[in-house]
Amino acid sequence: MLTKEFIKLLQEADPEGNTHCCVGNEDIFDVEVLPSYYDGSREELIRDEKKEPFYDVVGAKVIRNGYKIKISTLSIEGLVFDEPDFSVEYDEEDKHHKKRMDEYREKGRKFNQRQLNSYVIEILKKYKEGFRVVEPKKCTAHYFEQKWRNKKGKIIKGLCQGETQYLMESGFFKPVEKDDMTVWELDVI
Repeated sequence: MLTKEFIKLLQEADPEGNTHCCVGNEDIFDVEVLPSYYDGSREELIRDEKKEPFYDVVGAKVIRNGYKIKISTLSIEGLVFDEPDFSVEYDEEDKHHKKRMDEYREKGRKFNQRQLNSYVIEILKKYKEGFRVVEPKKCTAHYFEQKWRNKKGKIIKGLCQGETQYLMESGFFKPVEKDDMTVWELDVI
């Protein structure tokens, strides 16, 4: 569906433009233009106008050329799973959603603890082998700037996002400035 067709449908559905939009009940988080091949080829339905207003889909295409507008959603389930203390407001009568969110929160807490344990164990193994995590002194984006340094001082590779997150959240490491770098040293009593 082209942007102009999508806008036309939205305006037909809500001429005043005051109704909240969602995709599968999830709020729209982001809209971006990307190459059609990015993050998976674009899928397009082939329609037969003669069959409207009934089911008019007669085929499909998978397209890698050109561009697409990607509409991304962000689910509350995903938010409370990733951030179990995330605040959610409910309608007075919606006890079902609150119960479901509480279940997601608990699953998220357990998952995050398992991940923390797993990543910290892997990081500690590397520290035992003499590796250290380093980053520039004025680091602004830890996920992109933290690197593993071997015991000879050579930078060998970047950390994955999980390693970075759990290194900083575990409480077992502290940043120590040395020369032109910040080194994350083990800080366990």
